[in-house]
Amino acid sequence: MDKKIYIAMAVILVAAIIFAISLNSNPPAKYVNVNVSTNIYACYSGNDNYTCPSNVSVTLLEVGDFQCPYCGSNEPIVMNILKEYAGKVRLEFLNFPLPEHQYAEKAAEAFECAVDQGKEWQMYEEMYQNQGDLTVDSLKKYALSVGLNSTLFNACLDSGAKAAVVQQQLQEGQNLGVQGTPTFFVNGLELEGYQSQSSFENAVNNALNKTNQTG
Repeated sequence: MDKKIYIAMAVILVAAIIFAISLNSNPPAKYVNVNVSTNIYACYSGNDNYTCPSNVSVTLLEVGDFQCPYCGSNEPIVMNILKEYAGKVRLEFLNFPLPEHQYAEKAAEAFECAVDQGKEWQMYEEMYQNQGDLTVDSLKKYALSVGLNSTLFNACLDSGAKAAVVQQQLQEGQNLGVQGTPTFFVNGLELEGYQSQSSFENAVNNALNKTNQTG
C-alpha cells in the first residue's frame, strides 16, 4: 500500500480517537456550598402569589443583573420552572450588578427597596420585562405599577439605603466564584450562563431524585 495512504489512514485514526475522547471528557458537575445572606424566596402559588411552603426541597439561586440581556431572556423560563414544579422549587435572587451596566446598581437597589414592602418579585418581573429603560424615574414608575407605596419606595431608592446590601451581595457572588451573569445554582449545582428549559429541568429532577433517596 502506498505510503501516503498509510499516513492518511493514521491521521484519520488519530482524529477519530481525539473526537471520541472529547465526547467523553465533559467537565464534572461543579457543586458549590451556597451560603448567602439573602433569604427572600419565591414559589409559584397562583397569580401574584409567591409564598413558599415550608417543605420545599430544591432551591434555585439566581445570581443576576437586571440590565443583563441573558438574565432577561432567562426570566420567563425561570418562571416556567416555578410553575412546572409548583411547591417543589423555590427561587432565590442574589444581586450581581455588573460595572459595565449603567443602570444595574440602582435596579438592584430597587429590588431591595421592594423587599421592604413584600413586592420584590413583582418588581423583579417588571424590571426584567422592561430592561430597555431602567432609569431611576422609570424604576419609580414600575414600583407604582406593581402596587408599591411610592413615597416609601422613592425615599428608599433616592437615599441609597440599599447600596450596602447590594454591595454585600455582589461580594458574596464573587465568593461563590461567579464571574458573569446569569449564574444559577440548583441545590448547589452551578449552571453558568443562559439556560434552556430542559437544562433547568435536568438539574431540578436530579436534585429531587437525590432528595427522595436521602429523605
